Amino acid sequence: MVSGGLGFTDFGDRTVIGGLALEFYSRVAAHYGVETWGYVGPEPHVAEQILRDWLRIAGVEVFFNTRLASVVKDGRRIVRLQVETGEVFAASVFIDAGYEGDLLAQAGVSYAVGREGVAAYGESWAGRQPIRPDQHNFGAPVSPFVEGSTTQLLPFIHPRPLAPEGAGDGGVQAYGFRMCLTLRPENQLPFPRPDGYDPAQFELLRRYLAKGEYVMTQADLGERRVKYDSIGLGSYNIDIREVQRTWLWVPRAMQLSPEAFNEGYLSVPVRPYAIPYRCLLPRYDQCDNLVVSVCVSASHIAFASLRMEPQYMILGHAAGVAASLAAADQIAVQRVNIVELQRRLAEQGQALTTPSAN
Repeated sequence: MVSGGLGFTDFGDRTVIGGLALEFYSRVAAHYGVETWGYVGPEPHVAEQILRDWLRIAGVEVFFNTRLASVVKDGRRIVRLQVETGEVFAASVFIDAGYEGDLLAQAGVSYAVGREGVAAYGESWAGRQPIRPDQHNFGAPVSPFVEGSTTQLLPFIHPRPLAPEGAGDGGVQAYGFRMCLTLRPENQLPFPRPDGYDPAQFELLRRYLAKGEYVMTQADLGERRVKYDSIGLGSYNIDIREVQRTWLWVPRAMQLSPEAFNEGYLSVPVRPYAIPYRCLLPRYDQCDNLVVSVCVSASHIAFASLRMEPQYMILGHAAGVAASLAAADQIAVQRVNIVELQRRLAEQGQALTTPSAN
């Protein structure tokens, strides 16, 4: 894993890590010129070099790109195995250190895949979990259906019904392929278009990203929408002054009379509403180091409520904290850690949730 793209190592209590594991991270630290645990995210090529050095010193020959093809057993013992390239390996003892357990499966060892229910081992956290909107979920509503349909699901959304909470369903946690990126031009390579690439497979992601972009509308002022990235509250009326002076023919005393009118005035009370950080941001592909606290992303109606001095101060406060976080971490403003932003704003007295949302 450390040589395959995983660029940061998670650990609990590092005082319990010893043996070869500790030796590995000591060598990582030595490579980067820091004390042990001073750098826990080795670049994959650094990790691979450490592992290859160990193998070389131990005199171990490694056969790469050799997938398991078959296993021969004599009773309970594995006698030999063959790989797809044709080589045969015999030994008195074998170790399956693969991520998928191919050897144990082909050796006839029983195994289970997927999560069990609570009853299987008496585990209170086992089985299908409740849906937790505030944990590892989309921060904004995203439709699961193909455009124009209410039955056809997007790719990678399970059509099966959910098992009851706590029940086993054989589900396996998601995994991903790690890819190393760099800002150093001498280390960069172009991204080739994969064979068979189909952008429609990523429609759910496209929709979610389109949501890292937000336009506040009348619904945000009146429907008590919960915003995961709230950075302040608004409460002033939808207040619009006259837009134009015009005229109309008006029936008066059995005849039409031309009369001048003022049009556009609107004053509608609203309850307190959350203002999302997203509406302070440009589109990511247009600018990634700009926060806008006055000319925010809002419809004419929504802006008519936002445009008051206290709310400008609230937005300016949030913009300043967000900008400082982005500058400190050298990241795009769209990548600011929302939890940290909200924590700092709350510490500084900013109100982030409406009374009914507490």
